[in-house]
Amino acid sequence: MKKNNTTEEINTSINNLLEEWNISDEHNEKVVTHIIGLQIKKIRLINKKTQTRVARAIKVTFQQVQKYEKGTNGTNPYNLKQIADTLKVSILYF
Repeated sequence: MKKNNTTEEINTSINNLLEEWNISDEHNEKVVTHIIGLQIKKIRLINKKTQTRVARAIKVTFQQVQKYEKGTNGTNPYNLKQIADTLKVSILYF
């Protein structure tokens, strides 16, 4: 299983998820949660920020950021906007 530690691995994971889940209504929420998580991790790595630094900026624990990135937990729109602002991307990036 890929660890998703580079932007290339993250992009590959996104493409694999899209193929695996076939984006049906049944899988839509799961797909979206995982893709948003991978996009958060990718832009965080590009910006050379730690999970702790992002967590402090949005006032959650680093474990919560870790769960967002793994797709274990979805993020609410407010926190997603804060993440986008912290990582200097448009909310549309996600």
